[in-house]
Formats: sequence, structure tokens, C-alpha cells
Amino acid sequence: MSGPKTFEAQVDAALKELFKLQTRIEVAQAELRQLSFEDTARHIRFDCREDLNDMAEMVANAVEPLKITDTSSRDETKVRQLIENKLKNLQSCLGRIQQARDNFLSRQDDYEGYVDYEQYERAVQKAFEDRKISLISLVDKYAVKAISEKADQIKKA
Repeated sequence: MSGPKTFEAQVDAALKELFKLQTRIEVAQAELRQLSFEDTARHIRFDCREDLNDMAEMVANAVEPLKITDTSSRDETKVRQLIENKLKNLQSCLGRIQQARDNFLSRQDDYEGYVDYEQYERAVQKAFEDRKISLISLVDKYAVKAISEKADQIKKA
């Protein structure tokens, strides 16, 4: 028989992409494990454990080595389809991991916004109290002056 016995050069780019995606998934999963936030004063704590648990099976399947079990056939179309399916699963898994990361970062931004709001509220409250004290002292000053003027008028009459 003549002709090529393998087709690895034709599948090579897809396999490289598959291996890259598997590596990116493993790295992204490790990064998710590290994402954690805690503010004990406010009793706020969040991380990505729940997301990691929800997608554990998906990630395990995604990083599992590609297995071509049908050795009786060397049909390139079947192998290509197997690789394409694996690539779709990997991209879906990576998207899910990135979504979990984005959710964490969004919660962290929300927390920072809350802290900024608290600081703003304290500043407004202090400004209000300062204005109130100034107004009271101003009213006291002019009230005392007005009362003394009235008392003088009464004494003269």
C-alpha cells in the first residue's frame, strides 16, 4: 500500500491547542483555589470553593488525557471529530472557570464599593454633626444677644 500511514501533521495544530487549553485549565483552577477574601471586622468572607466543587467533575474530565480507543480504524474524520469535541469541552470548561474568577472579582469590587460607601457615610455624618454644632453655637450666640437686648428694653420701660 502506498500513501501516508499517519496524519499527525494534519492534526498537529489541533492537538497543540488541546494541550494548551488543558494547561490553561489547570493553571486557572489553581488560581481559583488561591482566591479568597476575609474581613473579620465586618464578618465577610468569600472564596471560590463552591464554584470549584460544582465544576470538579468537569475539570477532571477536561484535563484527562485524550484517549483514542478505536484502534481498529484509522479514520481521520473520527479522530478529528474526537479532538474537536474535546476542544469544545475544554473551551467550555475554561469559560466556566473564567466566569467563576470574574464573579469573585466582582464580589471583591462590590466589597470595596461598600467600604468606600461606609467611609463616605461617616464623612457625611461628621460633616452634619460639625454643621449642627456650628449652628447651635451660632444660635446660642445670637439668642443670648437678643435676650440681653430684650432684657435691657424691659428694664428701661
